[in-house]
Amino acid sequence: MCADAPLRRPLLFDGTGTDDCAHLEPACKRARSESGEALDVKFKIVAECQAAESPTGPCADVRCSAESDSEFPCPPEPAPRQSPKVLVVRSAAQLPECSVLQRETLLALDCEGWRLGRMGTLSLIQVGTESGDAFLFDVLDCPRNSEVVQWLKAILESTAVTKIVHDCRMDSDALYHLLGITLAEVHDTQACGGGRLNLNDTLQMYGCPVNASRDTTVYKTDPQFWMRRPLSSEMIAWASEDIRHLFALRTAQGPADAAQRRACDDRLNVCRDAHVGTVPLHASQIGRFIGKGGSNIRNLEQMTGAMFHTSDNAIEIYARDLPMLNTAKDVCRKYGVKYRPPKRSPVPRRRTLVSRFDEHDDDSLESWFDKHDDDLDPLLDPFSDRLTCFF
Repeated sequence: MCADAPLRRPLLFDGTGTDDCAHLEPACKRARSESGEALDVKFKIVAECQAAESPTGPCADVRCSAESDSEFPCPPEPAPRQSPKVLVVRSAAQLPECSVLQRETLLALDCEGWRLGRMGTLSLIQVGTESGDAFLFDVLDCPRNSEVVQWLKAILESTAVTKIVHDCRMDSDALYHLLGITLAEVHDTQACGGGRLNLNDTLQMYGCPVNASRDTTVYKTDPQFWMRRPLSSEMIAWASEDIRHLFALRTAQGPADAAQRRACDDRLNVCRDAHVGTVPLHASQIGRFIGKGGSNIRNLEQMTGAMFHTSDNAIEIYARDLPMLNTAKDVCRKYGVKYRPPKRSPVPRRRTLVSRFDEHDDDSLESWFDKHDDDLDPLLDPFSDRLTCFF
């Protein structure tokens, strides 16, 4: 008999793998056929459900009750549930601790850096499992031929592993051009959501808990936040929780249909295969160039067909060919970067604003812009019929 197996409610387990007490047939002990031969014990064992008080609930702990342990060996006890772990991987010596990633077919992925993309720096690659484990690969000083990068390359390029990502465009561009990794087989939660929302807004839209550790306001004062070393507890919490929340979001979205899969594939390539150029931009003009809620950027993208990515001192333009890139540069210079408020304005209300604008030095322009956001948005709106009077 199995140790610690009180015989309160013997049940017959049929080997189907079910763990619901309602599907197990009652029995007292091992049955015998009329000829006296024992039943096939490979598929029929006598078991006892310890959850007798809740007969319709799952059998959390199953014990077998039989005439001998040799004929009816006890099933192995389930391993105790462990809390999800977070591992910061700084060297190849830690890769054996990440071996679980090589056995998974569904992973969550995110990247962090400064000016994330080919024009910037890739600092951190986060990979997570559905059980909640998070592996943060510190690749800030890793060359593309390093053991850590090559280990990640095998997983991220595998078409047998689905990677859940929120807006994979710049991640894909950075991985390919900086580390030589061609990201494949992604479920882009932003593309499947049909919008341009950030991760927390998308989580909220689908009724999922948000990542309370995210604080994007830090970029206003510290654009190189992800370049800090050592990684702070704040950075580790932010990075690990981002990938943990992606699994719940994918479940809420459901399987991607054909159109969504095409959208995910397009996002993998749109920046990775693009021609890229930059136009200098003073830090004080970034907010006005972007526009309220990104309205000016969206207008420029619709006008040119290119994609605009702002950094702390430039605008990066991604275009599918050189003519589109040159057109986007010209439009960008005309409608945003070259803008300077004139001494005089043909519109009296604007003249008052401009005179107040000139009284501020560059260090205080950003706070002044925030205060007069609604008044100045039309100045940089490329579709405004009042725009030409300011050039």
